[in-house]
Amino acid sequence: MDFRIESAHVARIVLIGLAGLFAYLLIFASRLSIDYFDSYESFLNAKALLSTASSPVYHSRFYLFSTLLAPLFQIEKYLNNPLFGFTAAHVVVVLCSLACVFLFGKILNLYFGKCMAVCGAALFAMNPLMLQMAPMAKEDVPALAFMLGAVYSFLRYRIHRKTPYFIGTIGLTAACIGSRYNLLPIVVVLCMTAICIETRPLRYKAYQVLLWSAGLFLIGGIVYYTWIKHQGIAAGIASFYESVESMWLYKSSQKESASQNYGFMLRSVTWPLIGLFGLGVLSSVLRKRKEHIFYISWLVPCFILQTYLIGGKEARYLLPLLPPMYFFIIAGISECVARILVTKHSRIGLMVLFVSVIIMPAQATARCLMRYQDPVYKQGYEQKVSLFAAKLAGSHSIYWYGAPYAVYPKDYLFDSEDEFSYVYHFYLHTIKFFTGLDKVFLVADTNHQSEITFLNRGAFVLPQDALPPEEGDVLVVNRAGFLDSKTIPKTIIPLWIGRTRVFNFVLQKSGDGGVYEYGCDGNPGVLLHLQKRDDDAHIIVDSLLSAPANLYAEKEGGILAIAAVPTESPRDSRLRLVVKGGFQIIPNKLKIVTYDHINEFSFR
Repeated sequence: MDFRIESAHVARIVLIGLAGLFAYLLIFASRLSIDYFDSYESFLNAKALLSTASSPVYHSRFYLFSTLLAPLFQIEKYLNNPLFGFTAAHVVVVLCSLACVFLFGKILNLYFGKCMAVCGAALFAMNPLMLQMAPMAKEDVPALAFMLGAVYSFLRYRIHRKTPYFIGTIGLTAACIGSRYNLLPIVVVLCMTAICIETRPLRYKAYQVLLWSAGLFLIGGIVYYTWIKHQGIAAGIASFYESVESMWLYKSSQKESASQNYGFMLRSVTWPLIGLFGLGVLSSVLRKRKEHIFYISWLVPCFILQTYLIGGKEARYLLPLLPPMYFFIIAGISECVARILVTKHSRIGLMVLFVSVIIMPAQATARCLMRYQDPVYKQGYEQKVSLFAAKLAGSHSIYWYGAPYAVYPKDYLFDSEDEFSYVYHFYLHTIKFFTGLDKVFLVADTNHQSEITFLNRGAFVLPQDALPPEEGDVLVVNRAGFLDSKTIPKTIIPLWIGRTRVFNFVLQKSGDGGVYEYGCDGNPGVLLHLQKRDDDAHIIVDSLLSAPANLYAEKEGGILAIAAVPTESPRDSRLRLVVKGGFQIIPNKLKIVTYDHINEFSFR
């Protein structure tokens, strides 16, 4: 058997399969209508770069991805197509995924030859995590593309000693860090490892790559945050530092088991390939392949960082682990092929190896691609709700009450034991993006744990620090609370859309028994009676207000949201509220906000 001819045929077949896979992903990306809620932060940052007005900036989104997207939204203006930038952003990320696969194949080719490089790139592309992130407009895939580009450029520089490769390494490393801040430690480790394993003196040492890259990275960040905030250089540096610091502190505040990462890697890579990975590492050690230390130094610190040092675990954070994992998988496959070729039945042995390697990854790939046929990806639910709320609000504000709203396909879990979030969330940034409105406000705390009590016909009690809506403002209410992939029910509560009605009351007189009477501005027939009973205050509103409502009292320096519990009398239709804890000082003014229930939206 001429193995070179056979391997050339295999490489062609695999390349055709990869072409079909990415054609499918490109078509899917062009029809995609939802994304992660923080993707919309990147979109809004990209649009802010083109705006002449000072725009809010989401500091947790690092600068390079939004900068790359900005031209797409500029083109959108000229085309007058409101969804061009959204669609183009997803297509760009698919192309970045293709670049990841191409660059990883080029890296493998430096060690294992063309056939093994093509096969390794294909297995890498078939990983469910790659397929999950490929069409989504997140920073993770572009950052990985820059990282693989930097590694390939540096490896080429080590071989050829040409300055353009060195400059390319600097630029791509800076771009990698500028896309995902948590890749900085990995880049440091790679550069230091390259110094240690270098057998010949480099004209430019690896630490110089790091220093120059860090300089470009900082300059890019300062320029970005200064430009987008329309402020001075000092403010740009402060914003840049704030984004790094806050993200690290936020992630370290969450506690999740390290075993989740082990389990996820086993399921996504599949156990046959994990076995080949172990064989590849073992053969590299036994054969003393010094150049493979580079990939061990890539894999181990990255895994330790993502598994033990970051509390809030998400599957996408593990993307940088995949290239070194598949590097050693191909090393293991190469070891098997070399041993099979010296046997009498090499063709049969190679066929058995091929089937063993491909069957489980192919099944996982098929499940991912089948899931993308779910209508939830194409029905435009987020845009539909956003435009409805904007039309209803007119010139008024829109308030989002509650946590992010979970939107997911029917098969929203990687498998039944998956602890990671494969859920897309709808949030206030989404409304801002699809409507172009700035007056969209959030009433929820930063941990999505607002004490919002929903009662009766959709009325609810606001958190203590909530500002009261004005007459005609629109409410988008997530009554389901915060949900992740472990807590989502099969049937989710729809989003509730309402419009406010506001009644202002002024203290008119106090009678016997601690009863205070308030008159309603503009509605002389409506009276509010407040009676203090022990530690609580009981409020009854006569006429007109027959639905549960929220109560606000004036306080020094602003408005205080009172935790009033709405109750409905079985005898009449008057509004009754109980203010737990009562009032220390009886307020001169009270505000009651009721809500007209306009519509409900469900993506199923």
